[in-house]
Amino acid sequence: MRLEPRRRSQKTIIEGGGDYLLAVKENQGHLFEDIRSLFDVDVAQGIEYAPYKYAKVINKGHGRIETRECWVTDKKNISR
Repeated sequence: MRLEPRRRSQKTIIEGGGDYLLAVKENQGHLFEDIRSLFDVDVAQGIEYAPYKYAKVINKGHGRIETRECWVTDKKNISR
């Protein structure tokens, strides 16, 4: 996926005073690794002081277990 359309959308939302959620999966290469590094720094500095929220949901069905995790932060400029 090209990031340019995503960046334009983010800019439009932010300039309009809104918030957005950026969903990232492991198969998104550098973007995933960059965001993981952001949270790794927070863990190293004491995660209890990091500005983020976390949720985890586990679903069972169709012969498999699916785990979804979500970390949310208000840190700026992580998509540059």
